[in-house]
Amino acid sequence: MHLRDPATGAVWRTFTTDHHGTHTLAFSADGTLLAAVGNDGTVSLWNIDTGTVRHTFRHNSAPSIQAVAFRADGETLATGDELGTVCLWNPTTGVLRGVLTGHEGPVGALAFSGPWLATAGEDATLRIWDPDARTVHTIMRTDSPLRCCSWSLDGRTLFAGGRRGLFGFDHHPSSNSS
Repeated sequence: MHLRDPATGAVWRTFTTDHHGTHTLAFSADGTLLAAVGNDGTVSLWNIDTGTVRHTFRHNSAPSIQAVAFRADGETLATGDELGTVCLWNPTTGVLRGVLTGHEGPVGALAFSGPWLATAGEDATLRIWDPDARTVHTIMRTDSPLRCCSWSLDGRTLFAGGRRGLFGFDHHPSSNSS
């Protein structure tokens, strides 16, 4: 894999990987780490400045990882697999911190906004989790599998997309709290 200078197109850094088909990449919010996941069920974390691997670890027992996302505070890396499992990692140590289950099929996209983690799946559900408590905050169902999700900049709206188009959901966490 190559990182290129956007102004010149010149290769800035090369990352060597043993991944057999990288599905997706994610940068940490501070720009110091790059996570890559793919068909071989492993996660690789690289130090951007040095190009060296910080950690390589295995995600659950799934043969393929579909999605990866960093929480903005840098404390959590989430990965989603083809079996419907989301793993929560400490990106500093590479230690597994928790597992979220509930999707009935591949988790194709992940997105953090503040304390919330959104997961979008082939089971046509969009879930908002409290990853620290390992609980589902809410579930939205659509009429088709979902392939992507992203929060608005203010964190109030969650968008998800799939074959049937784009869906937008307002998120009001205080109205669901006990």
